[in-house]
Amino acid sequence: MTNNKLTCSGLFAFLLIILIVLATVTIGMAAKKGEDKKKTYVMTEIELQSELMSFADRFASILAQSFEDFDALNPSPESRRFVLDDMVHAISSSFTTAAEPNPETALLDMVTIATLGRMIYEDNIRKRYGKPIEVMAKGFGELEKDIWQIAAKVLSIEQQHEVRGLIVEWRKQNPDKIIYNYFRFSDFAADRRKSTLVKKDETGGLFKSVQQATQQIEETRMLTMIWVHAHYQMASGKLEPAEWFDIKNTGMAIAKTAANLVF
Repeated sequence: MTNNKLTCSGLFAFLLIILIVLATVTIGMAAKKGEDKKKTYVMTEIELQSELMSFADRFASILAQSFEDFDALNPSPESRRFVLDDMVHAISSSFTTAAEPNPETALLDMVTIATLGRMIYEDNIRKRYGKPIEVMAKGFGELEKDIWQIAAKVLSIEQQHEVRGLIVEWRKQNPDKIIYNYFRFSDFAADRRKSTLVKKDETGGLFKSVQQATQQIEETRMLTMIWVHAHYQMASGKLEPAEWFDIKNTGMAIAKTAANLVF
């Protein structure tokens, strides 16, 4: 009976120690996570891709409505054929882009499509087909504003200026080009090795999902290390939980000891 009480008492003490150590580690990580959140606003990859898919839906809806308004102005058959064909390709490109495996790349590509689309319709296409094209340019203007609002959730002010600057510079150097549907940010950002975007991507600092996954892995690892440490102590003949841990030890010190025993 006494042995059973001792066993239950030991088990309870062991579980209590685990909870205390895990709480210490979790609080420390939460504090660090809080410090990181103060530096910048970020979202997960899934959240960003969801935003892009929703934007692609709006892209299709806004352009379709813009074309209806354009068509109501009785444009020339040539301009109608051009705009209809371009709209189909633009919508197809938006869905393809939103489904890209890397949401960061997809965001930059989507910004490129919407921004260049507005520029080209306001300038080249309007000059070619006249005032009715302004309806399409207005639709692209709405889309451009929409996608930049999404970009503002992920990119810093400096990065937003950088992306817009690269697009504007390319446009200045290529004023006669009117194909934008399948254009990609990487097509004109070849010198982006000095870019803050690349530096940010290399550090993995855009998405909080990376940090969340790391925290879960670290908590699991810590629990395993505590169990290994306790098991070793019991195997060495120390049956009292009070003998398993030094109250002065931190969670990381226990993990380090357990790691040395295993490896």
